[in-house]
Amino acid sequence: MKFRLSIFFSLFALSMTAQIPSGYEADWNWGREHEIDGDQSIADIDDQFIYAYAVNNGEGFDRRKWIYTKYDNETFDQIWSFEIDPLEYEDSELSFFQVNIIEGEFYVFYTGYDKHEDEVTMLVQIIDADGNMGELIPLLSHLTDDPREGTFEVIWSHDQDNFALVSIPQFVDDERARFRVSMYDRLAYEVWSNEQEIDTHHENFKVVDYALGIDDHFYALAYRMPDLEKGEEDVDGMSNQSYALYKINQNTITPERLDLELDNFFIQGPWIVSDTVGTYIGCIYSEEDFGYSDGLIFMNIDLESFSVASRSQSVVPEIIQERLQSNRGWANLFDDFGAPFEPIYFLRTPDGGAVIVEQVRYEEITYEPTVTIMGVPVSYRRIVTNHYEDFLVMKLDASSQVEWMSHLPLNQIFVESTLLMGTVLTIGEDGKFHLIFNDDKDNVEEWSDSEPRIDSYTAWSVRRGNVMMVTFDLEGDFQYESIAKSRDDDGFYFIPNASFSREPGKIAVFSMEGEDVKIGTLEIYQGNF
Repeated sequence: MKFRLSIFFSLFALSMTAQIPSGYEADWNWGREHEIDGDQSIADIDDQFIYAYAVNNGEGFDRRKWIYTKYDNETFDQIWSFEIDPLEYEDSELSFFQVNIIEGEFYVFYTGYDKHEDEVTMLVQIIDADGNMGELIPLLSHLTDDPREGTFEVIWSHDQDNFALVSIPQFVDDERARFRVSMYDRLAYEVWSNEQEIDTHHENFKVVDYALGIDDHFYALAYRMPDLEKGEEDVDGMSNQSYALYKINQNTITPERLDLELDNFFIQGPWIVSDTVGTYIGCIYSEEDFGYSDGLIFMNIDLESFSVASRSQSVVPEIIQERLQSNRGWANLFDDFGAPFEPIYFLRTPDGGAVIVEQVRYEEITYEPTVTIMGVPVSYRRIVTNHYEDFLVMKLDASSQVEWMSHLPLNQIFVESTLLMGTVLTIGEDGKFHLIFNDDKDNVEEWSDSEPRIDSYTAWSVRRGNVMMVTFDLEGDFQYESIAKSRDDDGFYFIPNASFSREPGKIAVFSMEGEDVKIGTLEIYQGNF
């Protein structure tokens, strides 16, 4: 495995169109301003339209509301936009869960908690291409006396004709582990539903990730721990977590189980990705303990034979470990909160392999006293501080072997909102990858150092921030340069977390200032020398 670090410095910024030192043109094209009372994000784009949504959680004197908007992809004019107050279902006020765009229609998923019945329900509402709102359709429920416990997950099929809804109920002592998978068509009619019960207690089994295969089976990545009540024993010095992949369809009584042979490792951040090319499983491993890391494991799963077709185990290069150590004081791939890297982009490559971009992302939750009686706090405000930190970028070949790995230092810290954080990625027509995000302008001089000292990008530094572009190719060569100021001349801030790319080298972008947003495009292409 090789490690490449190729640096190209730039301190230039641009207004509308400029050629940057790497030779690329960065063309920003903005539409007029719109007033949106909420944090707007792009849900999807197609050849004609940009589909956006905003969630206002009602901070301060503001009221909660949801806003759905459709823009013209060329003029950036609003085709339609409307806001609604939070909906209710059987006396339960609904919470926004997620939105997907399927052939020009909004599929908006909500959850509602009925405190009288101790039940959480997942619902969907379809908004058609003309902005007409359909009725609320209840999908699946599970019992819980705490709405924060129990989980739902929505997964669309590759052809987008169906979606699966996974329901994992609240943990209850002495109950068997179980979860339900229900498949629905585009009209939200149930096609099939299957509840799986695992032969162990609930506390000994955890589903960590899911995927719908090209074969229309549902796959659950999970681990099982020893069931002490059945006479199974913990083993000292071992993780006592046995990872497996479970295969389920409508006729499954007992799911097929593929042992992933990870019992001898301490696993963090496991994930599964399945697309039309194949299925990958990845994780960080340690041979010592949780919170440490020795490297990465990747597997290529053959769905037809339901077996591990290939597997790689790669040690993180020493130079990356040293950079992590100097940047954060980390001794391994984990930060002070024990949060490992997680995949944010999985991109197939022409050779049958993949490029994976992983990043440390986590929430730090604190409580601030709001009411004090005789010096004793009696009421608190929950504060969420979002951390987006270093990237790992790696290239896998078709047999899941790591060809190269690279490290990008970053430290974004914002309270409550994540809009100015995050990244957007596009693939240029030349096949190179462009990773775009906000960062402190001083870091352009630190990024390439063997011991980088990275300034944090926070609410205090956004006015002096830059929009950075990291360009890399399939050989592992990287360029890092500034393409604009984070804050433009009109006082609007670029918000990468709300931006979206579907076409090569073209990104639908948002910028905002208060309740005003601008929508436009950023095009990256090779300039004329």
